[in-house]
Amino acid sequence: MESPAAIPLHKIPIRSRPPPSLLLRTHSLLFTLVFVLSLVLIHLFQLVSLPLAILAPKVYRNWILHSKESFACLLQGITVVFAGGSEMVLTAGEGVNLDEVCKTDAHGNVVALDFEKQTVWISNHQQYADWIHVWILFFMANISSGICIILKASLQWAPVVGPAMQLFQFIFLNKNKTLQKSGLYKSAKAAVEHNLPFSLLLFPEGTLVSRLTRPKSASFAAAQGIPDLTNLLLPRSTGLLYCLRTLSLTMPNLTLYDLTIGYEGVPPAGYAQDYFTLSSIFGLRVPSPRIHMHLRKWPLSQVPIGNKREGATREELDAELTEEERRTFEEWVRRRWIEKDELLSNEFYRNGEFAEGKQGSRKVQVRMRRADWATLASVPVALAAVVLAVRRVL
Repeated sequence: MESPAAIPLHKIPIRSRPPPSLLLRTHSLLFTLVFVLSLVLIHLFQLVSLPLAILAPKVYRNWILHSKESFACLLQGITVVFAGGSEMVLTAGEGVNLDEVCKTDAHGNVVALDFEKQTVWISNHQQYADWIHVWILFFMANISSGICIILKASLQWAPVVGPAMQLFQFIFLNKNKTLQKSGLYKSAKAAVEHNLPFSLLLFPEGTLVSRLTRPKSASFAAAQGIPDLTNLLLPRSTGLLYCLRTLSLTMPNLTLYDLTIGYEGVPPAGYAQDYFTLSSIFGLRVPSPRIHMHLRKWPLSQVPIGNKREGATREELDAELTEEERRTFEEWVRRRWIEKDELLSNEFYRNGEFAEGKQGSRKVQVRMRRADWATLASVPVALAAVVLAVRRVL
């Protein structure tokens, strides 16, 4: 048995870890200052482009896309500088060929990823950094400029990040602002018209797996007479079904990806948020040594989203969906979540990794290239140029 001093910090719950040293506290403060300042600069970069939305829509669109790419570079940058780097271990299941996904250099190192241009991604949700790792995954596949995330409306006006995410055209939902009233269809249609990537990310569980949410999921399963899960929450399927049917109107070749994430250090039936937070990962420099991601995919034609009448509008598509079709899709999603739960229980938490199968695994190092630093640096440079131009005019 390991002595407490010999146990790596990432295997110890945050509350049980020794107090951070003065050096780590300073590191945490520096991370906060750098990250917040960078967020402010990227948002200012967005704001100065607003007049272009009317004067030069194409320039404005590219400007906002560049701000998304800059934010992706920021996420990679803080991972490398403040978390000490990261390694993603990719394995594949149904529909995914790792040799096609992973592009390597002459030394066999994965230097880029390749995913379809029009995709919907569903994933389990363990801790608040999940979206960071997925965003970096998209960036390495050159589709991060098309990322669209569905979020709670309470985040819409969070200082700096809320307005910035609105300009990223993310979708915010509450009881009054539903998917039907969102800009999902408009964003997808614009992406198709301008030949841009579109990657919609959803966490069907709706919230993090925790000691508070797990019992609620178990109670719901008992009340509905359906199997409960061990490592996940029961998924909600209504929003996902609406998204797939709506996107099918403009993206008939849409691909659905399923991502199962596992973090080293979290014990079986444990809660990742007890071990990893944004502050502990980047501020105190205790990330998961490796982030395991298991990929599966299905073309939309293989997903039971119900019948679609040719020529139907998105409003008519939703109204014409039958209860039987809803139940069929709900059961399909639930089966996928049962499979994910078994992957975690029988493979990841038992062996410390997902089974590699015949395809093996691919290790992806998160690195900052010179081009990435240049993209990040372009934000303050552009802002400085705008300030100089305004001064000359005035």
